[in-house]
Parts: sequence; C-alpha cells; structure tokens
Amino acid sequence: MYEENNAACLRTAEYIRQHVPPSLVFDLVIPRSAAMAEAFAAGQPAVLRSPADTASQAYVNLATQLAERLSS
Repeated sequence: MYEENNAACLRTAEYIRQHVPPSLVFDLVIPRSAAMAEAFAAGQPAVLRSPADTASQAYVNLATQLAERLSS
C-alpha cells in the first residue's frame, strides 16, 4: 500500500529497489485507498468488493505480471 507523498513509503520503495534483486521487483505500486481498508475490515477480497478501485486494478495487474514471469 503506497502513498506517493508519504516519506516512509518513498524510503521503503527506494530501499527495496537498492537491496532486492531487480528480477524480484515489479515496476508497479499498490496505491492506498479507502476501498482497500473497507474490504479488509469486511474480511472480503478487495478485487471482488470494489473491482473498479485503482488499488484493486493494481492487484490484478500485479497478478498478471507475476503469472507472466512464472510462465516464462
């Protein structure tokens, strides 16, 4: 859950890019959103509860990229 203007998020992302092998890092972030928090509180998958939410779409994109990497 990434917030663009959050200093801790920026530091964490930079640390990951410097210390984790590039083959394990995706050029994709999951934005923080109210829909994600609501889904978590309700015990429901965010992509089912709010599929149009930007964070839900980012999770779907991440799953797609991961599947592509694993099938290569």
